[in-house]
Amino acid sequence: MSQERYIQTGVGDVVLMLHSSMSSKSQWKGLMTQLSSTHRVIAIDLLGYGNAPFPSQRESYSLKSEIAQIDRVLDELDIAEETTVHVIGHSFGGATALRWAYEHPLKVKSLHLFEPVAFHLLEAPCEGLSQILGVIDGLYEDLKNGNKVRLCQAFIDYWSGQGAFDSFPPNVQQAMIAQVDKVILDFEALLKEPISLSDYASFSFPITLIMGEHSPISSQTISHKLKDTLRHLTFHRVDCGHMGPITHSDLVNEIWVKEIGKTISEN
Repeated sequence: MSQERYIQTGVGDVVLMLHSSMSSKSQWKGLMTQLSSTHRVIAIDLLGYGNAPFPSQRESYSLKSEIAQIDRVLDELDIAEETTVHVIGHSFGGATALRWAYEHPLKVKSLHLFEPVAFHLLEAPCEGLSQILGVIDGLYEDLKNGNKVRLCQAFIDYWSGQGAFDSFPPNVQQAMIAQVDKVILDFEALLKEPISLSDYASFSFPITLIMGEHSPISSQTISHKLKDTLRHLTFHRVDCGHMGPITHSDLVNEIWVKEIGKTISEN
């Protein structure tokens, strides 16, 4: 596996970082700099983003496909099976972090999430579920019509606010448009996840959950469900939207650095 699919820096307890859809490992550069003086920090490109390949089996793709790639990276880095790690995840990376933690509960030292988009936790009747299903229906319609530009615009504007896509320079827009096929797979994987809220309720490690005050109702609803169900959870509301780890990284990173440090002092 090419080292270009991940970056690592620092020495100490391992911190694993999982980015949002239509992003990459580079999302975490600022936080990596803050943590690398005391931790071994590893940021991974999720499948189809950055330098990671597109999923080889599109029909069978699921979050377990992401888990398998994460495990391969950790094996390549000689991180022993008994080593516990701090896991940080944002949006799609947060949902992936939840599934990785479920698969490896004994390997998690602490879990730190910003609005994991675990849409499978939403149940009808639910405004958040209706909203996100409407968004997905629109994306499929654009895909069927071959309008990937409008598809990408709808996706970006939903998570970042009206006009966000148009605010990016053309080269950034083109890079985003090139990733819309993986975005569709991400949505499909999130909706068909078999893990339930009660499964996540079994987590016994410390958890930090951050929610943006200006985020869509879908991701806010998921955050509230997790807050009301998970034990050992510290909840934070931040004056930002769903893309807070990127747009308001100073506010979000301050919380994560503090919470990871608190875990170390408690241990």
